[in-house]
Amino acid sequence: MEINKVQSVYFSPSTTSKKIALQISQNLHGTNIELDLIKNPLKSELCLDTEDVLVVVMPVFAGRLPALCVPMLRYLKGHNTPVIAVVAYGNREFDDALLELSDVLK
Repeated sequence: MEINKVQSVYFSPSTTSKKIALQISQNLHGTNIELDLIKNPLKSELCLDTEDVLVVVMPVFAGRLPALCVPMLRYLKGHNTPVIAVVAYGNREFDDALLELSDVLK
């Protein structure tokens, strides 16, 4: 598969999610574009094509995605765009956070 661009979207208060997103995106061959939802909250649609790859990394808080991120993630619009969904958690169970992220991204 020929990759045009790799769009990394993350929410990273402690920089862990950012580090994970960048590590994944740097290993894919395409133009890397970052979207930090803390610095640049998503307020309008971000469209991706079939030749793009979307990398989304979210932290887990009490087994869930950060509540303020879910509405922003719904602005991501793909057209058969491959997605790499990752949740990062510390000393607690990630519960259904990965399922929640997958559902939002669908």
